[in-house]
Amino acid sequence: MERSDSPRTRARSAAGREDVAPAAAPKSALRGPRWLGPALATSFALNIAALFTPFLEIHKTLSGRSIYSLPRSVELMWEARLYAIAILVVAFSILFPFAKLAVLWGVWLGKFDDARARGLLAFVERFGKWSMLDVFIVCLLLSLTDDQFFIDSRPRIGLPCFLFAIQISMVCGEVLEGRMRAESPPATPGRRWLAPIAALFHGVAMTTPFLVVDSWLLSSNQVSVLGMATSLASLGWEAWAAAFSVAAFVMVTPMLWLWARAFGARTWSPRLARWSMLDVFLFSLVVFLIEGDAFVPTKLQSGAYVLVATMVLLVALPRASRSA
Repeated sequence: MERSDSPRTRARSAAGREDVAPAAAPKSALRGPRWLGPALATSFALNIAALFTPFLEIHKTLSGRSIYSLPRSVELMWEARLYAIAILVVAFSILFPFAKLAVLWGVWLGKFDDARARGLLAFVERFGKWSMLDVFIVCLLLSLTDDQFFIDSRPRIGLPCFLFAIQISMVCGEVLEGRMRAESPPATPGRRWLAPIAALFHGVAMTTPFLVVDSWLLSSNQVSVLGMATSLASLGWEAWAAAFSVAAFVMVTPMLWLWARAFGARTWSPRLARWSMLDVFLFSLVVFLIEGDAFVPTKLQSGAYVLVATMVLLVALPRASRSA
């Protein structure tokens, strides 16, 4: 009779244990780090808060105080028959942020195959920065009414809530896009001589006033992009995120994008393009010129034309690179 502790018995027991060894745990289906879940939930909560909290408080000497939220600004545009602008603000500042969060959540949880996930990410990342349209309009109004006697405006809690919501979702999108990125062909530096010219125009555009108050009742505040960032920073903590956004995404990021394009940085160039918001800022200026006279009469200054020229050069640079 074979002993229970004999070598043959022990070998047979070990083989049996190998046969019933548990299978390896399946890999997580998550396409990004686990912290993306709480980050996306935070962005969603801040977007909800931004809908129900005031963005802006305007005080007029003759008509008293008015509180403006994001839905209220859309309502005013609609009543003024600015239908196209109202629809754009609803699309990009109210609906799109939630649609983008739904896409990011689905990609993170692995609900889409790789090809579809890349396509959806490319779409929401391309248009994500346009959610800042209403923010830049508010920034323009805050800068023009700073230190005025007959009209005064102050940022409220809804403004930083919305800014943090948008920027958190943009960061999450960048993380997922980095995980899902397909191999792309090497970027070519192209015509490098165009980048310094665009950088020079950009530097001038940031410091040259582009708008001035045009009313004998009000101080003739002149606004440049640099002056706007400085003015917003002085308005209290509710405007600090807005001041940072103007400085980082309108002033600094386009310059970094020019460097990336000039030297063929294929990884950083598309990322910086998604955070470069001079185009959004310019469109917000157009919107403000259409509807802003109801609050502050203004007229264009030379800086506006330099801003447009800078934007033309930024658009021309990639085309010149492709044709080089």
